[in-house]
Amino acid sequence: MHRSLSPGRRPASAAYERFLMSSFTGADKAAPAAVLLSDNRAALGRQPNLFERLDERDRQLLLTRAKRQVVYRGKPLMRQGDAHHGICLIESGVVRSFYMAPTGRVITLAYWHHGNFVGGPQIYGGGEHLWSAVAVKTSVVLALSGRDVRDLMETSHGFSMGIVDCLIFKAKCYAVLAQMLGTRSASERLAQLLVNLCDLYGASKGNAIEIEAAFSHRDLANMIGATRQWVTASLKRLREQDVIDFGSSGLIVKRIDLLSSGMPAESDNTAI
Repeated sequence: MHRSLSPGRRPASAAYERFLMSSFTGADKAAPAAVLLSDNRAALGRQPNLFERLDERDRQLLLTRAKRQVVYRGKPLMRQGDAHHGICLIESGVVRSFYMAPTGRVITLAYWHHGNFVGGPQIYGGGEHLWSAVAVKTSVVLALSGRDVRDLMETSHGFSMGIVDCLIFKAKCYAVLAQMLGTRSASERLAQLLVNLCDLYGASKGNAIEIEAAFSHRDLANMIGATRQWVTASLKRLREQDVIDFGSSGLIVKRIDLLSSGMPAESDNTAI
């Protein structure tokens, strides 16, 4: 049974709870890449795995401090604004970090996998969480208090190096997201996202590519910082232009060459 990882958490709004349970259609197949919105995924590299840094002594030190918990699909690990008590290492599963504005708009930071953690950047606790985190699929995590993280950083070389690896990778993710949001229009971001999904999930269907992961329009909107309504209208326009089509199990991209060139769609100003 899921137990709260944030003891002082304030009650969530009904809108927030509806959001948690409405946006996980394709995300349970989240890509090994943490950030799906990037024009240079190779620069990010693969996600680090903290556990690979640990020898037997380090593992024992970690397990004596951590509390292993199961977090079911759609359940939150932490919420922005809640008191920050520590971090959660991901033993298995997929966890999504995101920010929700007071208006209800959402931006997805990344999908974190085995060996990464959520709860940064303040890994020693204190203050408030800057991001929310939710299990995209049922996940097993190791919860560590800020004090335990500090102690392990001082006593376990493998753990401290693993934490630094993860922090470096997260900094790259923040940079990529800021660059894409700050320099690309919503249309360009949507085009780049579809190209990346073709690369990660694409299956050749004649001269087209079928994206074999059923991400909802809300999922796509959250990844590019747009509204669901704008994404729906933009995909409809792309279909009318014969760039994409809607298949029974996902989107079909017919002109990836046009998407790769960053072809603009109309009415970008309605995306934000």
